[in-house]
This record gives sequence, C-alpha cells and structure tokens, in this order.
Amino acid sequence: MAIKLTTAQRSQWTYLQGLLRKFSEATDRGSREVIANEYLTNSRGFREVFPADHEYWLGRARMALFLNEDKAGREAAAMMAKINSPTPVVQVLVAQFRQRGWLKDGSEKSRLGGDFVIQALELQMVYVEPGTFVMGSTFAPNEGPLTKVTITHPFWFGKYEITRRHWRTVMGSDFNDGEEPGLPKVGVSWLEAMGFCERLTNFERAAGRIPAGYAFTLPTEAQWEYACRAGSDADMVSDLSDVAWFADNSGGRLHPIGEKTPNAWGIGNMLGNASEWCLDYYADNLPGGEQIDPQGPTSGTLRAVRGGNFGSPAANCRPAKRGRAFAEGKDGATDKVGFRIVLTRLAQ
Repeated sequence: MAIKLTTAQRSQWTYLQGLLRKFSEATDRGSREVIANEYLTNSRGFREVFPADHEYWLGRARMALFLNEDKAGREAAAMMAKINSPTPVVQVLVAQFRQRGWLKDGSEKSRLGGDFVIQALELQMVYVEPGTFVMGSTFAPNEGPLTKVTITHPFWFGKYEITRRHWRTVMGSDFNDGEEPGLPKVGVSWLEAMGFCERLTNFERAAGRIPAGYAFTLPTEAQWEYACRAGSDADMVSDLSDVAWFADNSGGRLHPIGEKTPNAWGIGNMLGNASEWCLDYYADNLPGGEQIDPQGPTSGTLRAVRGGNFGSPAANCRPAKRGRAFAEGKDGATDKVGFRIVLTRLAQ
C-alpha cells in the first residue's frame, strides 16, 4: 500500500523498523522488554498513518504478545482485522493469541457453534467474520464517495427477514386477514423494529442463549452491505432473478422468504422483496476515506433503508443502493419496508 509520508513520519517509521530489528537481535529478556515497551510507546500516535500496513500491525502484535500486557487482546483483535494474508508468522501469532484467550470473538463463535438457530423463531443466524471491503458505488451521489470499511468484530446476521410469524411470536400480535405467516413483516416503523429487537434480546438473554455484551439489533449500513456483498465487489448482481423478487418477476407482490438462492455466505433475500431498515441515521453521503466499524451520523431525522423491494427496478436492487424513511413510519413510506436482525457486540 503506497502512502506519502512527511519527513517526520518517514523518520518515525524508520525508527520503528529499527526497533523491530533490535528486538529480533536481542538475546536477553530484559533488553527485549525495554525495546518492546519503547516500540509500543512510540507507535501509539502513529496508528492512523499506516492503518492497514502488514508489517506495522505485526510489530504491534509481537510487542504486545511479548509483554503480555493488559491491552494485548486489543492489539491482537486489531491485527486480525488489518491483516488478511495467512502467512506462517501470522498463523503462529494467531495460535498464541487463541491459546492465551485474547481472541474473545473466537470463543463466542464456539459457544454458539458458528451459525445458530433462534429456536423460538426457527430463524438461522449466519456467522459473519470480520473483514475489510469497499462500501458504496459511483452509481449515485448518495452512494459515494467510495469508503474503505473495516469490520473488526464478528456478528450473526439473520438468514432471512423477520416474517409475520416471527413478529407474532415475539410481539404477541395476530395476523391481519389474508396475511401469510411466511411473508416478510412490512409496514413496520424503525421504532417498532427496534422494539422487536429489544424484546427478543431480553428473552434470549434471560434464557442464557446469547453471549454477554451482545444484543439483537438492526444491522448498520456497513454490516448490511458487507453481508450483502459476501465478498464481491461487483456493483450489480448478474443473476438478479435467481436471488431476488423485483419488478420484473414479483407480480407486484411480496413473496415468502426462502424462495430464492442465498448469496455466497448463505444469506437470502437481501435484494428485492422487502426493503430493510438499518440502524443508522441517514446521511446524504458516505464518509469516504477509511472507516472502522462506522455507524453513521449521531443524529438526524431519517433512518437508512437498504435492498430494494418487490416493486423496484433492477437498478434499485444493488448492494450499494441507499434509501431512507422516517423512523416513525409516517406518510405510508414503510409499506414495503421490513427488517432483519443481527446479533452483534454492544458498543464499549
């Protein structure tokens, strides 16, 4: 990754590289401890200059591992999020992190068995690994600028949207006449969707079925697009009719979940059928640059909506397509909007 550095930054980088060499050459623990402390102390304010540099993050992780310091787990998680290449050095470090219990997210995955099913809803939750992707597109002004996003913590993503049967199970309300239980629950406001998540969290937490520090909620826009793309950087889905109900094939109506092919990560109905609420306040543009676990603006009047719906043309059923609506669901703007849930780590 080519980065332009100022003279001071280049000097700092050279100094850190020198410390790494000294650490490797040192033969006694006392000398290594001094060097490790010096490296971490001098690199604290240098983090943003090399946000994705392989050698920089390896250095930080090695020093933290050697010192066995309190923040070592944080360094380990940061390294995992920044380094995608499974080189032998990285594999050795990861094994040591896991042995010492620093990669907490891995233990949570084991506890829930990777993918898991919410038994009361018979809804599968798909385990999504942390990673980095380019969010947005150049199709429309509100889909840019292109933003490099790093997701640092794993999360579990609903395989399908919440249906009317799911809604009745959690909220206790009955179907309206003519409603099919397997159809996505639409016409629900953002506030009502969040109420569903809170009630489900309380129920599952009381039963001891979700890890401490995690909750069911709506996905952030970043989580939603990351899961929708499933590793693809394409702006359009080439086989849209296979994966989505949209204007060309829906017959102008909703369809039950699970009737289309899931994406590469096993997540279904992300495009078309019912549009989906996201957690974020809506912003007219993406933030741009490089972002870590973005959650959108801190205030606003609208909430983000993603995915397109059964009445949308193909051009509106894309991973980067962004919409918005009032959280209260006023003016009938949510007639085609539903939601899906994620199980994710609460903000620290």
